[in-house]
Amino acid sequence: MNLCCLFKVLRGMKKKKIIFVLTFVLLLMIFSGCLGEKKDNDDNEENEEPNISFFADDDDDTVTVAAANPANISWSDIEITGICDTSELGIYVAAGDKITQCSGTISIKYIPTNSILFTYTFTDLEVTPEISFTKDEEENYLIVVKADPIDLNWSDIENVGEGSCNFPTGIIQAGDQITDCFGEITLRWIPANTLLAIFEFSEKEPLSITWVKDDAADTLTISSVEPANVLWGDIEIIGNCNTTGLSIYVTAGDVITECSGTITIRQIPTNTIIGTWDFN
Repeated sequence: MNLCCLFKVLRGMKKKKIIFVLTFVLLLMIFSGCLGEKKDNDDNEENEEPNISFFADDDDDTVTVAAANPANISWSDIEITGICDTSELGIYVAAGDKITQCSGTISIKYIPTNSILFTYTFTDLEVTPEISFTKDEEENYLIVVKADPIDLNWSDIENVGEGSCNFPTGIIQAGDQITDCFGEITLRWIPANTLLAIFEFSEKEPLSITWVKDDAADTLTISSVEPANVLWGDIEIIGNCNTTGLSIYVTAGDVITECSGTITIRQIPTNTIIGTWDFN
């Protein structure tokens, strides 16, 4: 009510009525002020960021509430993003509450104020599997005795030693063989960058192949080969020629036909050039 209007109204009233009206207006002003103050306080309480602290455990993959104040903060006002399990949480946030099975980055936000309370990135540690081998020195191979867990793959193992060997493919199983082992074989588990085992084999015999070139027939013929167990699969022939008729092992009398241009022959395991010939 405007003060001028109030004064005009009071001029026409008796004294008792004036006192009554003034008392009513005063109470109304006080009461309105209290309501406005209470509403402001309520708004401030709603928008005030709670004091909630968390700690993460990489070993258990959990995030635990260390402290929560005030005690009536609801989990429905908390947004948790990331890979985790919140099924064990109750209605209100309380010290000791656990967010379990956490993986990657976990972020916790208080929705009413849109403020981040906690962020943590879990380290997904790669566990080295349990794989054991038996060495056969005479046959130059390693045989798998045990592989745990059961879904390991040969693509995750490599030889970082100075020697050479041939790995199988697919799932690792007991009985699998790493063949043609020569020199130092150091097996590394790639995902965790850890060593599985180190083995020493005798050095590989140097490869010696004697070739006879026939320009008239456009052929290359092997006259001798040492050692006797060299595989054609370990020989790369680069150039235009015909290798039809070659068997599994490199033997004296094997013929590469229809040669033209430059022919280069390389031993794959050692990445060495055996010879190079030019045909017209």
